[in-house]
Amino acid sequence: MAEDSTATIGRDQFKRLCDNLLKDARAILRARDATDGAMDKKSALLQALFVRLQEKLGLPVIRTLTTRGFKTYEFSYREAIYELALERAKEPFGYQAIVNDLLAKALKS
Repeated sequence: MAEDSTATIGRDQFKRLCDNLLKDARAILRARDATDGAMDKKSALLQALFVRLQEKLGLPVIRTLTTRGFKTYEFSYREAIYELALERAKEPFGYQAIVNDLLAKALKS
């Protein structure tokens, strides 16, 4: 997909993106690199969400971030998702709560 510097995302679209990721959560968790100690379950799910969000917005995909000195990649992926959602939101919406809900549901089992 070509880069679209004007693409935006609304609350419902973001929620659908998370709901679709939830359907794939088991496969995402099975496929994560368990040899990378920083790639815990939350980080793997957040990485997948970050990739899908970039794809949805037509942006070049960046898959790998650094831990920024934390034990896992969670903070880096959360920050990247939140910045992108804030920058590209059609209107302000509670994307943090949607992400937290996704993680709670995906990690419940």
